Amino acid sequence: MSPEIKIYLVPAAEKDWLALDGQERESIKAVIRAAMAAGPHKHTGAGMRELSNGFHEIRHGIENRVVFLHEPNAATIYLIGGHDAVSNFVNNRPRKPKKGWEK
Repeated sequence: MSPEIKIYLVPAAEKDWLALDGQERESIKAVIRAAMAAGPHKHTGAGMRELSNGFHEIRHGIENRVVFLHEPNAATIYLIGGHDAVSNFVNNRPRKPKKGWEK
């Protein structure tokens, strides 16, 4: 049996997390754990997709999406919001330089 997947939260996502009720929070944790346990190529109904640099996105309800960093036995939530918030997150966060390229 694999170890329990821990869920962490960055301070920037705390306001959105606290705006959710307890049932929604537990639902998000369950969906993230199920999607991570199944792996990226299994369909869990969560709509998990890889963004880049280890970040993943899942759908929560019709309008909300959750962006998290996929780590071994852990997930760190960076964003809870709509499609536009996810696009903004993806387009404006620092990127790691590609291997083989120097500035």
